[in-house]
Amino acid sequence: MKSKQTTMTTAAEQKGFSPWCASCALKQEDRLLGSFESLSSIDMRIELCFMEKQLIALQKEYEKKARIYLKDDYERQTYKSARYEAAKAGENDIPVSRLAEIMRDMGLNIGRNQLYVWLREKGFAYFNNQCNRNLPTRQSLDKKRMTIEYKDYVEKKSGRLKQSPELRITPLGQTFFIRALAEERSRR
Repeated sequence: MKSKQTTMTTAAEQKGFSPWCASCALKQEDRLLGSFESLSSIDMRIELCFMEKQLIALQKEYEKKARIYLKDDYERQTYKSARYEAAKAGENDIPVSRLAEIMRDMGLNIGRNQLYVWLREKGFAYFNNQCNRNLPTRQSLDKKRMTIEYKDYVEKKSGRLKQSPELRITPLGQTFFIRALAEERSRR
């Protein structure tokens, strides 16, 4: 047997509104319009606001670090350019292979690789493992016997533009090294 409902209906049920549920939150404007939002969409908005604040903080931190890096990079570049200008190769500077040819024409039997070895043994050049190049020592650069010329090339793997240093002999260095090698060979 079916019993009749003993509880009275509320005014909201009579108007057709859905009853209040715990997963719904009403805003003032929603109450007036009769719509509602679930907590999950409110949580998403809160999360988005939180993420926006995090992004703003990260952007400020990034800008601060970028300013520091750019300042350091500018100082490094000015230092490098000053060093580069001091050691820049002139028009009459020749590569070591050309100096070896000149020495061979003068009767000193020496090739390019032997000349590089001799320069390293005597302390005029050193071998840099990082870029696999023979580079002049600070003393050779200061006495203007050698210079460095940077040649641009494109790296095959990454496609980046890089610079390769090349040791060059100045006219003063040419006469010095020819004389020094001739004296050493005549003593033997």
